[in-house]
Amino acid sequence: MHAADWSDPALCRVGGAGPEAPALSDRIFRELVDRSVVGMAVVQDRRFVYANPRFAAEFGYGREEILRIAPRELVAEQDRPLVADLIDKRLSGAIEQADYTFRGRCKDGSVREFDVHGTHMMLDGRPALISVVLDAREHDDAGQAPAAGRIESAAVAGGEFRGAIFRHLVEQSLVGIAIIQDGRFVYANPRFADICGYTVDEIERLGPRDVVADQDLALVAEQMRKRLSGEVEQSNYTFHARRKDGAVRVLEVHGSRMTLGGRPALVSVTVDVTERVRTEQELRALQVRLQNLAIHDPLTGLYNRLYLDDALERELLRSRRSAQPIGLVMADLDHFKRINDSHGHLAGDRILREIARLLATQARASDICCRFGGEEFLLILPQMSKGKALERAERMRQAVAAMEFRVGSSVLRITASFGVSSFPDDGSTADELLATADNALYAAKAAGRNRVEAAQAPAAQG
Repeated sequence: MHAADWSDPALCRVGGAGPEAPALSDRIFRELVDRSVVGMAVVQDRRFVYANPRFAAEFGYGREEILRIAPRELVAEQDRPLVADLIDKRLSGAIEQADYTFRGRCKDGSVREFDVHGTHMMLDGRPALISVVLDAREHDDAGQAPAAGRIESAAVAGGEFRGAIFRHLVEQSLVGIAIIQDGRFVYANPRFADICGYTVDEIERLGPRDVVADQDLALVAEQMRKRLSGEVEQSNYTFHARRKDGAVRVLEVHGSRMTLGGRPALVSVTVDVTERVRTEQELRALQVRLQNLAIHDPLTGLYNRLYLDDALERELLRSRRSAQPIGLVMADLDHFKRINDSHGHLAGDRILREIARLLATQARASDICCRFGGEEFLLILPQMSKGKALERAERMRQAVAAMEFRVGSSVLRITASFGVSSFPDDGSTADELLATADNALYAAKAAGRNRVEAAQAPAAQG
């Protein structure tokens, strides 16, 4: 891979405004629309009068087929009322534009979600609708061509559109469209300028480097280099843009190349996806949080009983394969009910959190600390013998007994009782290990509390 270099004059403006920008003919605007990497269509009298190849390909049709299909046939039945209402509102002038997502029905019968950016125009004195359509799923990998029609002529019903119509499609598009040549913008439609926070006149005195945030300069330069060199026909990527006011937005670019004035130029179709990216990040964070809540105790932050059951089975399976022991330590706070009754549940909750923090700080990275229920805790100690588990329990018992808790004017102390069992000495299943640890804990309570008891080996029981 070649390193992208913004000093390359093909990528970056080098002093001044550069050579005079070539005049853009109606043919160029037609080419912009025909070869766009986003779908564009014009609807009039409830039929398609124009569709570019990408639009047809999105729904799995050829360039001529799409014109013989009523727009409603491309909409899944459940979303037809929504789409019909938005079409009526645009045609009537009730709304200038509409951005929405609908479920589209493709030629092969599959249903996919599409994002639509729609506006209206006058065509031969009668209202028509412009729709820019993007697949709402994750877009094609960089460098891949659309499914069909990459260099085909677009389909037009009833003969050729006048070139001015394609200029109108580009100028009125709700996605940003820009042409870059010799490292500067030689054309930008109003939407592209607005996304970047400039006027059209201002943006055409700038180059891509002026609107790319520093952290993504290398990314954008490399994508431009690949298109200019012919290494890829198209590239789809996301970058951080710096607006005129200094704000940073996330832009999604669908880029291709064309020839302008006999020299290569880059076409960038740009969508501001800042809010979508923010929403996706928030959803991912929420999913992580919900996942954590599902396996963690909300009060102490330790793993909960649900996680414990899976973890213990998993560790037992691992220990059987490696012939390594597992230590189990069950702890219960002594006379904890008295604290709740005398000082309230808030004081009790605080003590539970502090005890949990103590247990967690004394754990190895491989240990699993759980709140077993109420004031009970359980530790799974992989690859630890029963003797070592007893030593660990004794250290924790002493640490708990040394803690002080100030509640109002009172200083409280608390103790805990511990029961220890191990695999394979005291059981071969999760239920057997939990039962023997619980029996040991009961023995510690019966013997006066604030002590550690080991489970009796099966041969010595009863």
